[in-house]
Amino acid sequence: MRRPAPARPVALARVVAGLALAAAGLASLAGCGDPPRPPPPKVGELVPVATSEGHLWTGIAVSGTGRMFVCFPRWVGSHRYSVAEILASGRQVPYPDADSNRWKPGVLMPTAADAWVCVQSVRCEGDLLYVLDAGNPSFSGIVGAAAKLTTVDLRTSRIVRRYPFHLPAFERSSYPNDFRLDPARPVAYVTDSGLGAIVVVDLESGRQRRLLADHPSTKAEPDVVPVIEGRPLLSARGQSDQPLAVHADGLTLDPTGTWLYWQALTARTLWRAPTAVLANPDATPEQVAAAVEKVGTTLVADGLECGPDGTIYLAAIEEGAVVARRPDGTLERLVKDPRLAWPDTLALAADGTLYVTTSQLHRTPLIAGVTGLPRAPYELFKTGTRAPTR
Repeated sequence: MRRPAPARPVALARVVAGLALAAAGLASLAGCGDPPRPPPPKVGELVPVATSEGHLWTGIAVSGTGRMFVCFPRWVGSHRYSVAEILASGRQVPYPDADSNRWKPGVLMPTAADAWVCVQSVRCEGDLLYVLDAGNPSFSGIVGAAAKLTTVDLRTSRIVRRYPFHLPAFERSSYPNDFRLDPARPVAYVTDSGLGAIVVVDLESGRQRRLLADHPSTKAEPDVVPVIEGRPLLSARGQSDQPLAVHADGLTLDPTGTWLYWQALTARTLWRAPTAVLANPDATPEQVAAAVEKVGTTLVADGLECGPDGTIYLAAIEEGAVVARRPDGTLERLVKDPRLAWPDTLALAADGTLYVTTSQLHRTPLIAGVTGLPRAPYELFKTGTRAPTR
């Protein structure tokens, strides 16, 4: 019997191609039932995203693929996680793992240098999550080597590198608060809201430079006493008749990374300086101070975020609102809602959605005259902006 002739290469290729098409068709059919992504919210629309029952949060970060991360500073009340990812179901899980979230005062392992102590801010850039640990629980002073900036690989959930903060860039009573990453240089800009300064961190060498520590731009304005829900913000620490003074806090970069903008929390003045000067290790303190510009009068604000058109969004804590400062200097209320109880941190996603956390700080014992904790949960919302970020 004659053996059948081997299949011709062309025939074999057609068979393979047919199988590939069939597989693609099955995959397409399988995806037909996937729910479509909801459209971005409209301007002025405030959409609930997630809640935190009894655990105060501040920072929110959104990755390019839509993953969301939040952080919980160790200030008041109970504490469960320091950094968590919010899953699609709304459930929160410790990130990048449980061990990183297990530090407790007086416990030897994990050490303050190797775990989260008092995480204040988080931010996604590409495949990395940046975590800013103020290392200063209950504002009682930085614990050992706890203050640091850490990078985590979002693809593997593994820590890539830690940048421990040290003297003289940060002092024990400093409070590293917010940060931004220079798009053109391996540099991070960090505010010190405890003493008032901007610290530049070289992400290659780890070197740190403390800038503008004696400049009015990084200090609280003594004539500004914010009033929220009819209560002036007086400090519960020390003499209760003293206004709460929070220095350089929110900051943001313009779309090109040419200018760094910042503002003290208890202030109504927005400032900026060119990043070319701030990032220059050879610039003298006098040159840095001379480069600072007063942008204009705004509102008492916590977090700042900048859009692709140069609009700066402000978390306006007195108004319970998110306010847009347009490039021409006009202020436009984006959304105002009683649920925005101390809008804290802003994060702008790729589709133009603006996320905002509420920390309800004015309802906590950090403020004079307040003895209990908020009854309402801490919330994460989203709202719309005029245009997508890219």
